Amino acid sequence: MSVKSLLAPGQSFHQRFLTRRTPGNEWGQDLVEFALVLPFVFLLTLGVMDLAHITMVSVSLAHAAREGARYGMVANPPTTEQVQARVVAAAPGVGLTPDEVQVIRAHGRIEVRITHATPVMTGFLWQALRGESTWTLSASSRMPTE
Repeated sequence: MSVKSLLAPGQSFHQRFLTRRTPGNEWGQDLVEFALVLPFVFLLTLGVMDLAHITMVSVSLAHAAREGARYGMVANPPTTEQVQARVVAAAPGVGLTPDEVQVIRAHGRIEVRITHATPVMTGFLWQALRGESTWTLSASSRMPTE
């Protein structure tokens, strides 16, 4: 069976197989379906971007807590303010403040705890569901002092 046998007399290959044959009213249906699906695709995209952002902030907080604990474990221990400044400097893109960093020294150990509220792009959705538009992330690190 050849392709020519599938064509009507006077019909080209392009007309038969490559041209979309739709009645005039289906273009409107396509537009309505696109309008109904677009918000969900948009929210899904924002959700994926939020997940990536929250993961990045979480990893940065864990690194900053570990860096602060390492800095505070030396034999000549720095002050709490110095450890807090070191932690804030270790997470430059997060927007961390010294008030969010807690330094605890007890029983020959130092522990650095960080609690940080990070805004999310889908905040309007979380505001409606949970009553807040931020996610609170925390990280801690504990090391023995020398």
